[in-house]
Amino acid sequence: MHVAAARLFIGVGESLLTPAAMSMLSDTLPRHRRSLGASIYYLGVPLGVGGSFLFAAAFGPMLGWRGTFALLGALGVLGAIAMLWMRDPPRGALDATDMSPEAQRIGSFADSARGMARALRSTPVLVLTLAGSAAAVFAQGAAILDVVWWVRERGHDEVQSQRIIGALFLIGGIVGSLAGGIGAEWFRKRFAGGRLLFLACAYAAILPLALVYRFVEPGTLVFYALAFVFNASFMISYGATFPTVQEAVPIKLRGASVAMLILCNNLLGLALGAACAGYLADVLSARGVAEPLTWAIFLTLLPALLTVPAFWWASRLQARAPAAAAP
Repeated sequence: MHVAAARLFIGVGESLLTPAAMSMLSDTLPRHRRSLGASIYYLGVPLGVGGSFLFAAAFGPMLGWRGTFALLGALGVLGAIAMLWMRDPPRGALDATDMSPEAQRIGSFADSARGMARALRSTPVLVLTLAGSAAAVFAQGAAILDVVWWVRERGHDEVQSQRIIGALFLIGGIVGSLAGGIGAEWFRKRFAGGRLLFLACAYAAILPLALVYRFVEPGTLVFYALAFVFNASFMISYGATFPTVQEAVPIKLRGASVAMLILCNNLLGLALGAACAGYLADVLSARGVAEPLTWAIFLTLLPALLTVPAFWWASRLQARAPAAAAP
C-alpha cells in the first residue's frame, strides 16, 4: 500500500513536469530546433531509468530495496528544489502568430479541455500522432518483463541481467533520443511532414528487428546488438511527436497538447501494454506453452506495427496542409 501511494505521488510529479517543461522549450527554441530540444530533454529518461538499474544493482545488496528507494528519492528532492530558480520564457515569442492578449490568454481547465476537444475534432494530424505515439509506447509495456525473461527463458543471472539491461537502456536510450531528434530535424528540412515521415521510416526498420530479437540465440553478439536496438527504440519518437502536437494547436494549448500526448502514451500505451504482456504471460503459462514470456512479449509488440501507417498518414496530411511560416 505504501509503495502504491509513493508511486502515485511520483506519477503526479511527472504529469506536472513535462507539459510545463515542453511548453517552455517551445517558447525558448525556434521551430527548427524543437525536435533536438525535446530529445535532449528526454535524455533524462534513459539517464534516470538506466542509471536506476545500475544504482539498484550496486546499492540494493547493501541498503535493501527500501534504502535504495529512499536514497533515490532524496536525489529527486534536490532536483525539485533547484526548480525554484527557473523562470518562464515569454509565451510564443518565437512563433509567427497572433500575439494579441486575447489570442494568448491562458484560460481555465475547462477552456483548455474545450480547446483540445476542438483540436481533436478538426486536426487529424494531431489524432494520428497521438495514436502512433501510443502504439510505439505500447511496445515499451512489454519491456516490464525483460529482466524476468532474461533470467527465466534466456539463462542470465538476475543481478547480471539488471546491470546489462540498465547499461543497454542507458546507452541505447541516449543514442535513440539523440538520433530521434537529429533525424527528425534532418527529415524536416528536406521533406514536407518530415518529422513524422522520419518516424514512419524509423519504425518500419526497427520493429522487425525488435520481433526477431525475441527468438535469436541468447548470449550471442546478435542478441546483444538487437537488445541495444530495442532499448534505443524506446526514445526515438519523442523528438518528433512533442513538437508536432504543440505546433498542431494554438499556442495557449501547448501545455494541454503535451498533457494529452503523455496521457495517451501512459494510459493507452505503457499501462495497457504492460497489462497485456502480463496477462498473456499468465494465460500462456497456464496453458503449458513453451517459453510463455517470449510469446507474450512478441504478441505485445505486434500492435506497435500500427506506428508505421499512423505516422506515414499523418506526415502526408501535414505535407498537404498550408505551410506555416517558420520562425
